[in-house]
Amino acid sequence: MAQWTARCYLGTKEGYQNLTANAATIQGAKDQFERVYGSQQTINIRRTDDNFYSGGSSMGVIESVSTILFWVGAILVFSYWKEIAAIALIFGILSLIVWFFNQKETK
Repeated sequence: MAQWTARCYLGTKEGYQNLTANAATIQGAKDQFERVYGSQQTINIRRTDDNFYSGGSSMGVIESVSTILFWVGAILVFSYWKEIAAIALIFGILSLIVWFFNQKETK
């Protein structure tokens, strides 16, 4: 079932309101706006559910790309963890040396 929104005129007291309905077709949504809400005029009916715009999937392009990049990164880290650990150890030792010499200069 799809979600639909429309601008509906509900009479002089309520005026125009933005309403939402769940229906399988646009005609079903229009009938629901008239029957349930008492719409006297229904304009600008449009489908608003996420599945309609993303081709049946609730996951967008950005989420798909970020998921792929995450898994590529995870595979690279798993494959080269020894090299990554060695580089991290080298940079750790170098930062300790720089910190040690900075402490000597300040005293």
